[in-house]
Amino acid sequence: MKRTLKQIALAAIISIVCASCSKPELSPQNEIQNVTLDVVLQPGQTYNLDLALYADKDAVCSITKQPANAAESKLTASTNPFTGNYSYTADGAIASDQVVLQITQEEKEGKCSKGIHFGRTKTEEKCGELHARTTNITINFTTKQVVSSR
Repeated sequence: MKRTLKQIALAAIISIVCASCSKPELSPQNEIQNVTLDVVLQPGQTYNLDLALYADKDAVCSITKQPANAAESKLTASTNPFTGNYSYTADGAIASDQVVLQITQEEKEGKCSKGIHFGRTKTEEKCGELHARTTNITINFTTKQVVSSR
């Protein structure tokens, strides 16, 4: 009987240690936010969007749908701390256009603490789950000539 209890206790301890040393997985509570912006420009006019409004650190930004009628479509971004800007310059045509930007940011939730396993200090920190936050920004551009009335 004592031997069975020792085996069960040892199996429970090994299970707990293995679970605490596993790599964090993405949380099922990953957030996806969709933002739509409607912008009206004159031919040749430039629109700038500060992407830092949508992420605060360690974010990755990309253009997932390029515009078809832009004279220029440019993304400049850097991480840690995150700074980014998207600029669109309308070409000379009167047209509609669309661009889709994606900003992804992964964060660890929960407190980080160093663990002790079998009397040794673990060198890497044990943290909570990884949590991904994705923001999809759809910008609908309309280029039209503004006629001034006199």
